[in-house]
Amino acid sequence: MCEVRWRVAASDKSRSFITRALADSYRAELIRAARRGLMFDPATGEPQAWAGPGLATVTWYQHAVAYAAMKWPHLAAHSRASMAEALTTVTTLLTKTASRRPPARVLRAALYRYAFNPPRRSRAPEPATADVLIGWSATRCRSAV
Repeated sequence: MCEVRWRVAASDKSRSFITRALADSYRAELIRAARRGLMFDPATGEPQAWAGPGLATVTWYQHAVAYAAMKWPHLAAHSRASMAEALTTVTTLLTKTASRRPPARVLRAALYRYAFNPPRRSRAPEPATADVLIGWSATRCRSAV
């Protein structure tokens, strides 16, 4: 086990590697970044340019729609209906209640008939369905996946 140690903003940093070659390569990259004048993140000790993009936030609604689209081609007709019904039930339970929440029957119809039905999603929704999905369901999810 080999360790690379360096100092950033008066704070000691270190990272362990399985082989000396990996440690030497990492050390060389750190030196190269310092010579190019890259800014280093005091928290991680690595150049800020090495940081990847931030985590994308995916709402439950977006995840459920993507899941339905992925599963749809591989399911029989009855299984498709069961999946859409299950996703509709779970989605209504996971979303916050608000004063703008549409009646349960309207919400369930929009989710079941449009949101979790990929062939119908390929067409523009009816105005009432669009109001429900855009105005409420897509923006009122409690948790990210």
